[in-house]
Amino acid sequence: MPHTPDFYPMEHLWDELGRRVYRREPQTRVELIRFLQEEWEAIPQDFIRRLIRSMRNRCRECIDAHGGHTHY
Repeated sequence: MPHTPDFYPMEHLWDELGRRVYRREPQTRVELIRFLQEEWEAIPQDFIRRLIRSMRNRCRECIDAHGGHTHY
């Protein structure tokens, strides 16, 4: 399997978590940990489901692009 984020929806989930925490501007390690926990819990299940459901399209686009870039 190629090493591409197209095949790793978890990378998109980490990105979403990072954006949410970054917006809150944690100032201490304790804040960072708390914000990570709070934001992880706040990510809608629908967002996660969409990532999972997108795998078929991700694979198809990667095949069609012969392993090249896709819009994901």
